[in-house]
Parts: sequence; structure tokens; C-alpha cells
Amino acid sequence: MTASTENEAHARDLLALLFGEWLAGVAGTADVTPAEPGLYLARAGDALVALAIEPLGSGPEAWQAELQAFAARLTPPENGALVWLPPGAAPPRDEPAQTEAVAAVQRTLEALQPGETADARLPIAISVRKRDEAGAYVSAFGGLAPYWAQFTDRVRGYYQIDSNALHRLPDDEATIKTLIDRIVAATEGMRLDELRVVEAEDYWRMQRLRSGQGVAVLGLPPGDESEQGAPLRRRLREALSEAGQRLRQHEEAARALLLVGHYASVQNEPVGTALRGLDPALFAGIDLVALAADATIKPLLDITRRIARRGAPA
Repeated sequence: MTASTENEAHARDLLALLFGEWLAGVAGTADVTPAEPGLYLARAGDALVALAIEPLGSGPEAWQAELQAFAARLTPPENGALVWLPPGAAPPRDEPAQTEAVAAVQRTLEALQPGETADARLPIAISVRKRDEAGAYVSAFGGLAPYWAQFTDRVRGYYQIDSNALHRLPDDEATIKTLIDRIVAATEGMRLDELRVVEAEDYWRMQRLRSGQGVAVLGLPPGDESEQGAPLRRRLREALSEAGQRLRQHEEAARALLLVGHYASVQNEPVGTALRGLDPALFAGIDLVALAADATIKPLLDITRRIARRGAPA
């Protein structure tokens, strides 16, 4: 088994356990065991659930090998753990950035209790350059692009902000405001075409499971847009067809499909909307479709409500 295949297989096993934990939260108990590659059986009370897992994107073998190499530098906690890279993020290749990233992830994993999630904070740099004396606004590239309007009328002149190293911000609005305030303060007294650097942090989601072993790193290569728009809809059709074929052999069980996406937040995922626009015939043989992203299991479609009648989620 190659490193890339090993990383994907290990990630699927841990994601199956994560689904089992979610199922246990609504059904009381859940015991997940592998049945065949990509297919698992979960016993939730008296109910049997067949689970297929399909990634929406994965990247080439070289990328998976890179994720596996990063995971190999981590010391696993007692239970299994998942490292969710935000979209566009990649394990640093150069030193000392790689060692700093490993240390940040390791500290966060060690502080987690089974079943907990938290953000690892990785040191990054955001640059600000003054482009014009006129105006009172900025243009931002990278993670701060959605927040450009919050700088309007707070700066003197026109500035360009390079925040391409920032891939994910915390849920805490106060932390975001503090970062914006620091960047605004950095523009004070800047000369035309002067460049200043503001130290900041990128936030990667860490998740410790209640069972399992080892660490798997989940992410897509920078620039990969396969989980958006037309490529996403095409991949969903493939995933539903492939999973449906595997699940149909387990007619005695409720049948669930767990899609794996790489989104900074499940609140803004496009998968649910894309699913509702597909041919209903594609869902034949599937009772529940859920999405795993950003350390969360989100039910998307409960088609037959068969799982709900068996004591699992609606």
C-alpha cells in the first residue's frame, strides 16, 4: 500500500468512527466495524446501518503522500484524531515553518479530551502596502478578502493587503476585529509604496475522537476547486452511483452515505444545495446522505426516514 493510499484508507476508517460517534449521540450507542473497502456496518441499538464513505475531492497521489508525511511527524493521542486543513492550506515544506506547524498541531491535540475539537494556531505573516495617498479603503487578497469593507474610512490612503497565508479565521468575532484593528494600526504613518508585515495566525481545526488510533490529515491541494460548481455536481453524481451499488447489497440495513468535503465551515457548504438539484433516481438504495467537514457531521438529505424510524437521526 502506497503512502497516499494508506492516508486515504486511514482517514476513511477514522471518519467511519466519527459517523458512529454522531450516530451514538442520537441513537444512544453505535458500534462501527469495517465490512469492505469504503463500506462499514454500524450497530445502533437493535438497528443495523450500512455506511459508504465517498470523498468529494482528494487530490493527486503526491498530495496524499504529503499529508501522510505530515501526519507521520505527529505523536498520536490515545484515541484517533483528525486534522482538518482549511481550503487552500498545505503542510509547510520548508523549515522552520514545518516544525512550527507540527508543534502547533501537536500542542492542540495533546490538550484535547476525547470527543473535543479546537483550533491549532499556526504563525503566519500578513503584508500591507500603501499604493495611493488618496482614498480611505483597502483591497484584500486571501483570507481577509471578505472583510475589506471593514477597513473603509479607517485608513488614510489606498492599501493592498496580502493575506494569502490566512486560510481560516476563528468563529470568534472579537478575534477577527482585533486582527483588523492591528492592521489598521500598522498603516499609521506609512509612506507611499511602503510595505509592512503584521504577524497573525492561521486556524486549523483539530478533532480528537472517542475511539480509533493514529492521526489522519484531511485537505485539498491549494488551488483545487473540485468541490465547487459543476465539478462538485459531477462528483456527487458519481458518488451517489458508486455508493448506491455497494449499499444495495445490504437490504436488511438502513443505508447511509457519508460525503467528505473540505470546507472552512459547514454553515456555508454548497453540497446540500447541489444535491437537491440532482435526479432523484440517483438516490435509489440510499436512506441518508450526510456531509463530514470541518470536524462536523451534517445531515443533508433523509430520503426515506428509514434511519429515523430505527432510532437514528432524521
